[in-house]
Amino acid sequence: MVSEVVSAVWEQLPGYSTDRLERTDLERFVAWHVDLIITLMSAGRAPTEEEVARARDLGYSRALQGVPVESVMQSFRLAEQAVLRTLLRSATGSDPAALGRAVEALVCSFNALIAGSTASYRAAQEQVAVHYEQLERDMVADLATGGEVAAVDSRARLLGSDPDAPHIAVVLRSGGSPESTDRARRQLLAALAPGAAGRILHGAVGGVVLLLLPVAAGARTGTGSIEASVRRATQGSPVFRNVVCGIGSVAGRLAAVGESCRQALVAAKVTETLGHVGDGGTGRVAAYDDVLLEVALLSDHGVAERMVQRWLGPIMDQPHLLTTLRTFLESDLSQIRTAAALVVHPNTVAYRLGRIRELTGRDARQVGPAFELLAALRALDLMRAGAAGRAGGLSG
Repeated sequence: MVSEVVSAVWEQLPGYSTDRLERTDLERFVAWHVDLIITLMSAGRAPTEEEVARARDLGYSRALQGVPVESVMQSFRLAEQAVLRTLLRSATGSDPAALGRAVEALVCSFNALIAGSTASYRAAQEQVAVHYEQLERDMVADLATGGEVAAVDSRARLLGSDPDAPHIAVVLRSGGSPESTDRARRQLLAALAPGAAGRILHGAVGGVVLLLLPVAAGARTGTGSIEASVRRATQGSPVFRNVVCGIGSVAGRLAAVGESCRQALVAAKVTETLGHVGDGGTGRVAAYDDVLLEVALLSDHGVAERMVQRWLGPIMDQPHLLTTLRTFLESDLSQIRTAAALVVHPNTVAYRLGRIRELTGRDARQVGPAFELLAALRALDLMRAGAAGRAGGLSG
């Protein structure tokens, strides 16, 4: 019977092969279980707690060896069938009642052993999952903060990730509860997984969720497609009502993704600080490359303040001129579109632009001065948003 069961299991069921365990290991456990079942049938009793504990040990071992739980259960059933066939072949002339009791003892015993084994298997799986989750979180945090990355290749392979694949970082900053943040993380993971070139690693730094996406080498892997996917996932979803996302640039391999993490963190912070940056007025998603001006301004508050003072100072006390300037620049320097947006006559727009030129020395109708004025307006927005953030208790 042992030989029959081993032949039906070894290299027939997933996981029962030399890359997971030795054949002698399988033979030893099958022999023990067959002997136990025969003993229980002969004695007409159920397995003891000590005997079930041996089955639990088996389940724990098989989980650590990576044998699928379905294969473990099937191996038990194959042993049960082998014993049952042997019993029925030798049951000619036996008392039907006694045969029925033996079959019932056989089935009940195997059910108890399977229940003990699978329960232990599940417990071991949970322990392994917790260990791997912690390993993943620690590795992502190390990559993002410049911590220990010497063993990143081996840790990545252990987690089923390709360390040689290009990776890009996506950051999720949430102003909601931990539960709502976790829902947003899971929803964003589900949306990004189909387009990822492998396993997405995720963790957190200072309460900010970090996703590391592998992208296909040689494919068009700019931030554009990733940004589009993030926008689709977040657009209109109540889960992302208090969430902003930042996207870094592509790193050549996993060990070099730290810079992408820092870029994504900065982009998310810019998006959080200044709502309409990089997202057509909604400010929920921004790629680092799309907020370079804001990053530069935030990195030196003195420069931002000087730009505002130098180029906007003379019109700061005239809101109608500031509004006209902003609308004109956002309308692609079109006086007609600006007039329509402000519901004024085009001549009024022309007059106000003239006053802006007289007061600031910058003609917004020319490309060079227009860029300077636009940068100054962005600096003003950042300064005002930063003041509001400080008043509201926001930190960097």
